[in-house]
Amino acid sequence: MKQSSRSTSQRVLSAIRAYFADHEIPPSHQDIAERAGIASKRVQGYVEKLAAGGYLTYTRRVGRSIQLTDRLANYSTDDVRRACAARGLSIVSLDPAPIVEGVADWGLPLLDKLDDIP
Repeated sequence: MKQSSRSTSQRVLSAIRAYFADHEIPPSHQDIAERAGIASKRVQGYVEKLAAGGYLTYTRRVGRSIQLTDRLANYSTDDVRRACAARGLSIVSLDPAPIVEGVADWGLPLLDKLDDIP
């Protein structure tokens, strides 16, 4: 796969977010590897770094146990749209994470903090 200028940690987190948005279940290491463009044997190291940085949680030796600490990212785009519409909220953008008009702080980790992860 073509590598981007983003760090590998950023690509892994984006891959996990995208998988949740598409499938509503946690990704496998193979799913993450394919989307992030890295070898599957390297995924665990990045999952551990992201967990240490507070971006996700997981249970060792349990398949598909990754959960993003950004609870909103654990739902599909359609679920987010329906929930916002039911509450009378307008979605401004869904890329890379939902930005909902009228909601000051969803408590979402910022992608630019990923540069601080070793």
